[in-house]
Formats: sequence, C-alpha cells, structure tokens
Amino acid sequence: MPRYDAVVVGAGPGGAATATLLARGGAKVLLVDRATFPREKTCGGGLTPRGVAAIGRLGVTFASDEALRVDGVEMFGPKGPLAVDFPETKTWPSYGLVGRRVVMDQKIFDQAVAAGVEVRTGVRVAGPLFEDAVCRGIRMRTDGNTEDVEAAWTVAADGATSVVARGAGLADTVSSGQGFWYTALRAYFSGVDRRNSMLEFYPLRTASGRWLPAYGWVFPLPDGTANVGVDIPHSPPLPACPSLHEAFDGFI
Repeated sequence: MPRYDAVVVGAGPGGAATATLLARGGAKVLLVDRATFPREKTCGGGLTPRGVAAIGRLGVTFASDEALRVDGVEMFGPKGPLAVDFPETKTWPSYGLVGRRVVMDQKIFDQAVAAGVEVRTGVRVAGPLFEDAVCRGIRMRTDGNTEDVEAAWTVAADGATSVVARGAGLADTVSSGQGFWYTALRAYFSGVDRRNSMLEFYPLRTASGRWLPAYGWVFPLPDGTANVGVDIPHSPPLPACPSLHEAFDGFI
C-alpha cells in the first residue's frame, strides 16, 4: 500500500494550496480529485482582499487579461444600493480580483505540481480508511479498480458534500435534511454595463414579490463580459422558493 505524509482529497484552491504548503515544508503529499484539470466551476470567481493575499503568499499572480481588480462591494436592497470600498489594512491589499475559475484554479493547482506534490486526477474517492478509530488514509477507485492509500494525515478538501467528511461521520448529507445546502447557477454575459469596479450583490424575490434568503450577483471580468449568477436554498426546500432555473431566469 502506498504511504504518504498527507493525502489531500480535492484539488480546488483549498486542497491545492494545502498540498503546496505541505510539500514546501518537506512532506510527501498525494493530491487527488475526481475531475481533470483545467476544469470549470460554478462560482462567481471573485476574490476578496484576504483571498488575494492568500494566493499571493503561494506565489500566484494574474495577468491583466486574466483577472480584473475590484475596489469593493455594492449591495442592492429595497431602499437602493450601498457601496463600500475595501479597507486599507497592513495585513492584505485594499482590492479584490475577479477571474474565471478555470484559469484561477489551474494556477493554484500548478503551484502544487511545481512544489513536487504527486497528483492523481480522474480518481473517485470512496471514503476514508479507519483502523482502531483512527483515519489511516483513503480508498480510491480508478477505471473500475480499487486502490488504498495510507497517510499520516488525511485532508478533506472535497467541498460541501465531502465524501471524506461524510465517511468520517463529520458532515450531514443533502438527503438527511439536517444540513442547510445552497445551489448555484451562473453564466457569462457580454454587453453588461460596467457601472463601476465592484462586486455587485442583489436580493432575490419570487414572482409574487416575496423576498428570499438568496442572492444574485454580477461580477465584471477583464474581457468586458460579466459573471452573472444566483444562489438559492436547495435542502431543506423552502416554501414558495422557485426552482434554480426559474430563479436564474427571473434575476436575468
């Protein structure tokens, strides 16, 4: 059985960054993901100043055609908009960035590869392996074959529906009704009037005018397009909450 100091499940920004830092510290690391990179992700693609500082510490930079600088957040409510600039601090920059996740995630992923992390993509993780109530690694499935990997540390960076966390009894499932889950839909639009360089958030309402615990966003991109999407409750379902596609069409 292959043995590592750490196995990181999920090669998105959180997992790839964790694997990079561990490898730079001298650890033997395996990074696995069911997707192959580069890959898209349903997301606004916006980084706050803290996020910009975090990827900067990894050594990740973006060209002007890869990410657009944004200066703050603009929230739209029943009584009109409220805009707030990101503050000046000594800890992180006073601006955020917006880019396409397919580009941003790949750059962070590349840092892990450059740090010497062993990467396995297109791999489905079945769950964690336990021995005497201690997690000893993971079980993977590739092309119908099963492979066990032993590691001193197992990192669950595989998202809100984490297979590893659920297998360890540390997370609810969508079907359990115990958690609170959101789902999102987004698209890229051209011809969007860029009023300012802000992350724009909007409240959502049903066709009858009922306010929802949900929001829509418009994030500008460097090529003149915009990332436009909605985020609404998925489980447990809320009364009078529209379907995801209906909410998206209504917001557009």
